[in-house]
Amino acid sequence: YDIAKLYGEAELLENATLRDVINEVLLGNPIAVWGSLTDGKDISWVTPEGKEIKAIAGEHARVLVGFYGDPEKPTEILLIDPVYGHIRMPTEKFLKDWSLLGNMGVVIR
Repeated sequence: YDIAKLYGEAELLENATLRDVINEVLLGNPIAVWGSLTDGKDISWVTPEGKEIKAIAGEHARVLVGFYGDPEKPTEILLIDPVYGHIRMPTEKFLKDWSLLGNMGVVIR
């Protein structure tokens, strides 16, 4: 988030809803989102100082750029993935994957 702000306006989203990100897409704003390339197994740990670090297996970032269907109930989410290129992900699958790290995103404006 801090790095994104160096290059333009950015907003951190935490515990966002699908409607939150759809609204941003409708405004023309891409959103970096996090999920997993694998099963998303929790591999969090605690540092010697006692700070909990949240992590999942296969952690992966994509950029949400669009959707298919009605904005109130999209059927698929359009993502740009650094590994697979443009992908269409069923909304239900996206929501499950996105929830693994608390529905985080960085809106780029």
